[in-house]
Amino acid sequence: MLSTFQRQAAVLAAYLAQFGTTATGSPDSWDAGGTALTEREKEQYRRDYRQAAGWAAATEITDDDVTALARMRRRHGFPA
Repeated sequence: MLSTFQRQAAVLAAYLAQFGTTATGSPDSWDAGGTALTEREKEQYRRDYRQAAGWAAATEITDDDVTALARMRRRHGFPA
C-alpha cells in the first residue's frame, strides 16, 4: 500500500510541477497552462505540489493521508 501511495503522490507532484510550482519555479518559467491560472489557483497548486512531494517521500502514512491524497487527485482531474 505504501508503494502505491508513494507512486500516486509522485505522479501528482510531477503533474503539478509543470505549473511552476516547484521551489525553483518562477513566474517566468510557467508554461501556457500555468499562466492561465489565477494567483489563488497557483498558490493552491504550490501547496498541493509541496504536499504531494512530501507524500512521495513518506515512509509511513495514515488513513487520513490516503484520504487526502485521493481528494487531491480528484481535484486535479486524476481518476479515483
